[in-house]
Parts: sequence; C-alpha cells; structure tokens
Amino acid sequence: LEPLLQNFTVFHVDYPCMQTNYNGSSSRQWDRNLVYPSFDEFANSMIPTILEYLHLRSVIFIGTGVGSNIATRFALKNPDYCVGLISFNPIFYAIGWKEWFDYKSFSVSNDKLREQLMDYLFSSHELANTSHDLIASTEQHLQQLDQEALMAFYNALKTRSTIDIERPVLPSDLDKPNVLKINSMIIIGDWATNFMEDAMEFNSKLNPEKSNFVKLADAGGMVYEEQPTKC
Repeated sequence: LEPLLQNFTVFHVDYPCMQTNYNGSSSRQWDRNLVYPSFDEFANSMIPTILEYLHLRSVIFIGTGVGSNIATRFALKNPDYCVGLISFNPIFYAIGWKEWFDYKSFSVSNDKLREQLMDYLFSSHELANTSHDLIASTEQHLQQLDQEALMAFYNALKTRSTIDIERPVLPSDLDKPNVLKINSMIIIGDWATNFMEDAMEFNSKLNPEKSNFVKLADAGGMVYEEQPTKC
C-alpha cells in the first residue's frame, strides 16, 4: 500500500463516536436517544455526504472488516466514484441463524462485548501471546471508546443485511446493477479464521478479470499492521 500512501491523499473515515482523542479518552459521546446508522445507511447516505463535503469525485476504498462491507455496498451503487476497492479481512455475509439466535437470546455487557470482539478479531494462537503489542493496544483502544457507541455499533453489525452481488458469467451480465464493476483486491491473513469463509464467498462473487485474492502467512485480524511490508 506504500505507493497509494505516497501518491494519493488519504482520508480516514470513522464510525459515529468511534474515535478517541490524543489523551486516550473518547472524543464524543453517543446519544442513546438516537438510532445508530445501519450499514446501508452508512453506505447510501453518510459516505456520499462525506465525499460531497470533501469535493471528491474519484476514490479508492480501503476497508477492513465492516469497512469493507460498507465500501462494497457503496461501490455497487456508485461505480463512477470508485477507482478500486481493497478489502482486508472482509465481513461479507449477513448474520446467520445461530448468530441471530444468540444475539436475540443473550444480553451482552460492555466487558463481554469487548471480549467477544477480541475473540472475533484475533485467533486463539494470537490471543495466547499476552506479550503481543498489537493485542494489548487493540484491547486498550476498545476500552477507551465510548461504550454506548461501541454497543450501538455492535447492534448495527448484528442486524446487517445481505449484500446483493453476483459474479458475471456472460458479457451481458457486466451491466447488471448487482455486479461489482471496479477493480478489487481481497487481502486476508491465514490466522484470520473468523473472516476466511466471508473472504472466500466474497471472492466468488467478484469478476475474476478485475479481482485478486491474496492470503498472507503469519497474519490474522490486523493484516496490514502484522505484515506491512507485504501489503
């Protein structure tokens, strides 16, 4: 990614109230009376507003996990805006029946939520290494976030809808609205077991002439941070 960082202006988009100040405290607090945006709302309303505000007419999206999911939704409907899409450890599937049942049946405390997120982001192999700086820094960052916003984000994750996308088979399929028309790349770590099925299914929906699938050894939930020289 170094050529991109050196030759393009980079904008980092955070989810509402999901950023921290330099002193480590949450920069804003989420109003519980508001409804946290869904993935579709973020892709269809918030991203276009950000691009319009910054006067951007051509972008390359780089998304990790949820970010990849939202960027894909936007790119499907706005191919003229997007030059490319790079997805790290993408979350592609909608919520499954077991996941939905657990979500509806069991309440989650803030502590338990952070534990679940850590288990999802990292493999048991990575979590067993207590001296791993990346594990410690991620856990610390989750603790510093506004916990109301984090819970609202979790609820949006657990109610995500299916991405309507299909792989083109015939030349005439390229004009279908649910075919991704831009160049794309999926990058996943070989330890990222929670993301592997999503990544492979997502890859099966892409145009093979415009997509690449890269699996990196010795990397898990934070591919770019773990293998920066290979990305």
